[in-house]
Amino acid sequence: MILTDQPLVMAVLTRFSWSLSDRIGSRLPATLGMLILSVGLFLLSRLTPDSSYLHVVLGLAVTGLGPGMFVAPNNSALMGAAPRGRQGIASGVLALARNVGMVLGIGLTGAVFTTVLAHGGNSEAAITVQAVDAGFAFASVMALLAAVASFARGDDRPKSLRKTAPPTAAE
Repeated sequence: MILTDQPLVMAVLTRFSWSLSDRIGSRLPATLGMLILSVGLFLLSRLTPDSSYLHVVLGLAVTGLGPGMFVAPNNSALMGAAPRGRQGIASGVLALARNVGMVLGIGLTGAVFTTVLAHGGNSEAAITVQAVDAGFAFASVMALLAAVASFARGDDRPKSLRKTAPPTAAE
């Protein structure tokens, strides 16, 4: 039951983030989503064998908030940037990028996990916790880098929200 926390939060937030990105553009909600995901993964990297259920639920909820804020605005930006006749191709590229990202993320995080596990100490339980924590910490850093990349995208706010420079005397 605890593991349902994350997908439920994602499902509830997705509709809100989609409508928000339609009003203010996708850059801010997507970047904020990746930052929130990074914080959630960091919270999960602090788990210990003595962690309370509340710590786990909170970490999973925050981790669910991140993708809930990121996915819909990011998809909207990509599909909105594609010409009408090429939206099928854009959808395929989006699905490919999502799958490649998941495979690379799981593979790299698994590599961090197994590296820490292989260089472990005497206590099998303690080193397993350290390996899991290292994997979550690595994923947190990757989400932070994704937030930077998301912020670096161009300004896609509606024109009515963009500040325009006042005319100069020469104009």
